[in-house]
Amino acid sequence: MAIDFTGSFEGAIHKQRIVIPSDFRKQLDEEAFWVATLRPGQNPTILLYPQDNWQKIREKLKGGEQRERKILSFFQFYAMAPQQYEGPGRIKLTPKLLEKAGLDDKAILMGETDFISIWEPGRFDQEEQKRIASIVSDVFESTDFQI
Repeated sequence: MAIDFTGSFEGAIHKQRIVIPSDFRKQLDEEAFWVATLRPGQNPTILLYPQDNWQKIREKLKGGEQRERKILSFFQFYAMAPQQYEGPGRIKLTPKLLEKAGLDDKAILMGETDFISIWEPGRFDQEEQKRIASIVSDVFESTDFQI
């Protein structure tokens, strides 16, 4: 079965642990390993990859141009060692990742097809509004909403 993480879910962070939503968990074996790293930028987020997907990305970036190798270097600087679930669907995140992503006790987990991004809720709301405005103004016409 192909992985297709879709949708967003509210989650809680407790003792550096976050529960992966069951809609995401059921797509992977309970013994699956995960790798977490940081997506930099104006709205930094934690990226959570199943280990197989992480390995594919690493190989692609490793074999790329200088720009891709710099991206890999950044990702690896923040990457956690692969880990399995701790208890029922919980993943432990490092204090460094939580701090850089601005996360405290609440988060939004968003499926991005083959990985999951973990957002600070306020940043997620801002990004959501920005994306909606961009899509509506750049892509849709008024006739697209008619039945």
